[in-house]
Amino acid sequence: MFHSGFCSKRICLNRGFFYLKNIRKRMPRKRRGKTKSEAWKQIVKDHKRGPKRVRMKTEPSIEEDDTILTQNIQLIIDKGKTRKHIIIKISENAIKKLRLRKIIKLLPNQTKTHNLYPALHALDHNALVMGQIKSIPLRINTYCGPYVCEALVYGGKIKEPKIIIHITNTKEEEEQMMKTDKYVQSLFSIRPVTSVEPGEVEYM
Repeated sequence: MFHSGFCSKRICLNRGFFYLKNIRKRMPRKRRGKTKSEAWKQIVKDHKRGPKRVRMKTEPSIEEDDTILTQNIQLIIDKGKTRKHIIIKISENAIKKLRLRKIIKLLPNQTKTHNLYPALHALDHNALVMGQIKSIPLRINTYCGPYVCEALVYGGKIKEPKIIIHITNTKEEEEQMMKTDKYVQSLFSIRPVTSVEPGEVEYM
């Protein structure tokens, strides 16, 4: 009797264990929260991104129409062996906004990002020959927002300009001009002719 009762209890216990085991399998596992290492990684990631920058919309400040243009910029443009001299006249406030050095040398491709780009390429050869004067609107990017002003562009030279901007030839153009000069010199070089006395000539 004892043996049979012990076996029946054991069978019941086994059945109960099997039932609990199946229930555990069916129940969904609880999500674990972020561990310390994962939380720390997220903090480091946010720190590398830095603070969020808020861009403020700034309206452009426009120069008054009656502003006197007193500052002169001498522009020198080299194109091959030809040189053009152009004057850019702007206001004193505009030249302060530009924050330029006394003498600036630029390559042709560097003028595309310059604040004076519209004025640098305002006059072509025909406009210089005809003596035209052009009024060019400029948009100068500053820390406080864009500054809109006007510039007068015309051909000529100045003795004491406020700023000198020199647009030079590229390195490839300089090398090509040097090769051309050497070739021309070789064509027109005069070689010395040696004189031969009559007694030194042999006749067959």
